[in-house]
Amino acid sequence: MINDLAKTLTAAARGDFPPADGTVSVLPPASERDWGVISFSGCAVVFADVAAAWVHARIAPGDLSGPLSPSFLGALAARTGREIENIDLLMVAGALPGPPSIALRETRDPAHPRIARALRHRDGVRAWTADEEGSAVVVGRGVAGRWEVAFEVAEAARGR
Repeated sequence: MINDLAKTLTAAARGDFPPADGTVSVLPPASERDWGVISFSGCAVVFADVAAAWVHARIAPGDLSGPLSPSFLGALAARTGREIENIDLLMVAGALPGPPSIALRETRDPAHPRIARALRHRDGVRAWTADEEGSAVVVGRGVAGRWEVAFEVAEAARGR
């Protein structure tokens, strides 16, 4: 049974994933801002201020797609008074050695859409732009206080 979201994500970054046993674990929210569902291969974690019995009453045992289904996410949003933003991909990896291969300029421009979004969902946000077209790299502390990175490659810069 998964009992700590930060520890579970750290273990996954090392390649130590939770058992693919079809379980759905329910944890308290990682922070007031971060409530949601993380699905691994064969199991899921709901981290929100809801009772495990409430979650399990809405997801059939062994239903691997149930935790991310529109019906469950809609019910979770209604129950918690939250809005569904999107289903996103959370990947984990270690840092690569050395400096980046492209020139980056740090920016604090909150008008850039990727930076504005990061400021709503992360703490300790720092951002860099890579070209005049608006490509950006953003880092900050996200779900369970883990470092997250987001990037956007401007359409004019794609393929280069």
